Parts: sequence; C-alpha cells; structure tokens
Amino acid sequence: MKPEFKEAVKLHKQGHTAEEISDEIGVSRATAYRWIETYKGSLALAGSNGEYEEEELEETHAEDSALDQPSLSGIEKANELKERELSIIERRDFVEKEKTKRSILKEFKSLLSGIKEYASGFRWGHKEVSDVALKVEELEESLQEVFEFDDNEMCHNSACQIVGILKDEFNHLVDSGAEYSFRFDWSHEKLNMLDFGLSIGSLDNNEFDLENYVRQGAWNRFVKFTDGLRSRSGESVSNSDVSVIQKSVGDLIERLSVDDSGIEGEFDEELALLEDIKHYLEELAVRISENIWRSKRFVLPEEISEKIDELIENNQGE
Repeated sequence: MKPEFKEAVKLHKQGHTAEEISDEIGVSRATAYRWIETYKGSLALAGSNGEYEEEELEETHAEDSALDQPSLSGIEKANELKERELSIIERRDFVEKEKTKRSILKEFKSLLSGIKEYASGFRWGHKEVSDVALKVEELEESLQEVFEFDDNEMCHNSACQIVGILKDEFNHLVDSGAEYSFRFDWSHEKLNMLDFGLSIGSLDNNEFDLENYVRQGAWNRFVKFTDGLRSRSGESVSNSDVSVIQKSVGDLIERLSVDDSGIEGEFDEELALLEDIKHYLEELAVRISENIWRSKRFVLPEEISEKIDELIENNQGE
C-alpha cells in the first residue's frame, strides 16, 4: 500500500478535508477525494465502525490502483489498431501516387510522340511552338508535385531531365519572336533522347545519361560547324559574312566550355582549334577592310583543315 494512501486515511480519520489532505501529502484533490471514498467504501463493505485492518486496506487500495492504470493488453490492442489504420492510409496514399505517376507517364509519352512525329523536316509556326512550350511547362509542374519538389530525386530522374531539355529548347524558340517560323531538323542525339523517353516503363526511371547527351550534342554541333566552314572554301566573303561566322565560333566556344554539364575539359583540343579559327577570321576581316572590293576569298589555312580531320578521325575511332 502506498504510504501516501495510508497518510491520507490517517488524516481523514483526524477530520481533515480532501482539500487539506491534498495540500498536506502533495497529491491532486481528485486523488485525495477518491482515496477517502475508497476507504469509506471499504468500511461499508466490511461492516466496520472505522477500524479496518491494514492488510485488507492494502488489498483494497491495490485494486483501486489497478483501476487507475490502463491494462497492458488494452494498450497493445490500441497500438495494433493504430498501426493497422496507419498502414491502410499509407497503402492508400501509395496507390494514389502510383496512379498519378502512371497518368503523368502517359502524358509524357504522348507529348514526346507528338514532338517526334514533326521533329524532322516539318515547319512549325510560332503558335505551335508556344503551345508545346506551355504543355512542357505544365508537365514539369506535374513532375515536381509527384516528386514533392525533391531536387535530388528530380535531377537524376529520366523524365525530369528530358522535360528540362525540352523546356529550354522550346522556350528558346518562343523567345525568337512571333514573326518567326521554324523548320525542325532535330539532331541524332535529340531524336535518341525522344526514343529513350518513349521506351521507359516507369516514371521512376533514372537511366537517362544527361552527360552523354550533352557531350554528343556538343560534338555534333562542332562537326556541323566545321563542315559548314569548309564548305565555304573558295567563296568570296565580306566583313558581314565574317561577322556571322565569328558569332557562330563564339557560340560554339561557349557551348563547349560549359562547366555545369559534366563535360568540362573534354573538348580542350576543339576549343584550341576554334581559337585558331577566331584568329584567322580576325586577320581575314582586316584584309577585307584593306581590299578595294571589300571582299576576299575564304580559304582555311591548311593546318586548321588538317587538325579538323584529325579530331574527327580520332572521335570516330573511340
């Protein structure tokens, strides 16, 4: 039997109230009152006039204390029910999220399929480009929501990466202006990207190689530029023609120099060659300015042509 309970009974026999007992032994008034009532009830059951045996009083108090505590089996059952309820909620949330993912994947593939159908040889108006740009942004928002804006998860996710590429592509075209139309002739790496996106079976796919995509795009752009440059060999060019070529060289240098795509340092030889081309163009512009006809024949120096051949041959052999 708790000493406090015995003390409460003792104080009650001395005529103290529940409030006084509560203050005296440091328990709540409700507890003091219940102990007094328990004691009185025990006396009534025993037919006692107030002299109750301590052993019987202890047994009665033990029973009363047991009523104050929830049974262990009751707690276990309550916990089990709570766990079962949480499990059902988690399972329901998982099912709903998977349904949403399947719906977004379907939308993703539908968009890629439509783009691919008109990505080679078709002319797009500014409105068509703007409509696709809007759809891409809406799809990006859906992906952000389903992945709960987790940047770490999204930066490795195939669909998120592909949608990011498409967003940049179409927003760039939209910014060109409403008066423009665009003849689509997408490069191999872009078409391969679309094919990869159409092949994935789950929105959780993380197999798209973004670094390789950027690497291939940069290399293909370099090859296309140098092919175009050599095709002009022997042409008569003005300073305005040279300015256009210089801008293309500058854009390509910037593309090959990006340090946030995983290809930094991989195109050092190509960049060195482009610097040589820049110097040649600067010298050509000076000679054109000095020429009475304000034009000169465009002829790449032999060492530059040989270096282009060497780089392309080495790349094909890798």
